[in-house]
Amino acid sequence: MTTGNRLALSLLLMPTGAMILFPTAASADDLKENDPFTMTVREQNCDTNMVPVLLESNSDYAAGFTVEKDDHLVERGTVKARRSTTVYVPIPRGRSASIQVNHVSNEHDDKLVDAHRVYNDCPRHSAGWGNGRWRNWGEGDGHLPYTGPPADLMGKLATGAGLVLMGGIVWWYGSIWPRQTPDGPLTRAVGRRPGAGE
Repeated sequence: MTTGNRLALSLLLMPTGAMILFPTAASADDLKENDPFTMTVREQNCDTNMVPVLLESNSDYAAGFTVEKDDHLVERGTVKARRSTTVYVPIPRGRSASIQVNHVSNEHDDKLVDAHRVYNDCPRHSAGWGNGRWRNWGEGDGHLPYTGPPADLMGKLATGAGLVLMGGIVWWYGSIWPRQTPDGPLTRAVGRRPGAGE
């Protein structure tokens, strides 16, 4: 294999692998910075079985919102610029529900701001605040517990590393094969050597 062929194959595989290995696409966290408000789920009140959902504006204009519990509308409203509002979502004792907040606008379809699975762990005959498992079963910041990097990221990293490695192997193998080529046809018979076994 000539040096030009080796170079062409390596230049095809290695940069492709490097592009996959080091993606430049924006992450979901970067996209969330564009949301006009944030959602925070507070601890439920065991007296009322209501979970407060705090919506805090981080923009200079009012933004419409909807709060849904298990895909059913709880409240529709507007968060004023640089202000906050609280929506109370009922969740019966011993039950869990998915709370979802959307940004609504006439300019675009409803956009998901955030969603949380909330469990009401209040005892049946107690009053006061919950027992601490109100946010995603034990995570203190309102997000699911960290269980490792996302699977699609690991797949991209593995694919990129494999292509870079394959490009290196093609370059190396092309440099050692074939080491030399005969000028003319081969005249020696392939197989048994003359005089062997006599």
